[in-house]
Amino acid sequence: MTEGGRAHSIRIYSTYKEGLEEVRQMFIDLGFHPHEIRTDHRKPGWRDLHSFTIPAEDHLKFIEEIGSRKPEHVEKLQLIKTIDERRKQD
Repeated sequence: MTEGGRAHSIRIYSTYKEGLEEVRQMFIDLGFHPHEIRTDHRKPGWRDLHSFTIPAEDHLKFIEEIGSRKPEHVEKLQLIKTIDERRKQD
């Protein structure tokens, strides 16, 4: 996530693709519209990293319904909420 006028994103990631597919499906079942899973191939000896992002139109829903308990995530989610609310006012 970046600040200011630049883009920010909410990304869910894992090295276990099958588990991530299940999590993505749960988001769909909850009414979210997650992007497709993408795979980042890492250097030899490292597991591939799989991820999907939550689109901007679902950010506020994610923050309000899912959120996080990690203090550093809570701060970032609050920043995303503030930025998205300002953009809606403009």
